[in-house]
Amino acid sequence: MALERITHGALDHQLQEAIDKKYAIKEDTIWTILAHVIYAMAFLNSLEIKHRDLRPENILMMGPAGPFKVGLFSDVTSDQNKTT
Repeated sequence: MALERITHGALDHQLQEAIDKKYAIKEDTIWTILAHVIYAMAFLNSLEIKHRDLRPENILMMGPAGPFKVGLFSDVTSDQNKTT
């Protein structure tokens, strides 16, 4: 288990704030989030780990514009123990 301080909460809070205050999230920020999530998922896939609960609540913000990290691994599976 690894613990890390998350200074800006989860992505769902930023999305809800944008909706409530009626402002748009910058396109470059959206691309940054997407790139970080894709990189994280590719890394997990390389370890044969499947994150089965990817949603805004599980994308963690280390700062207002990143980096973004994938968290909450209570519902993951691994193909390493499968027999074929």
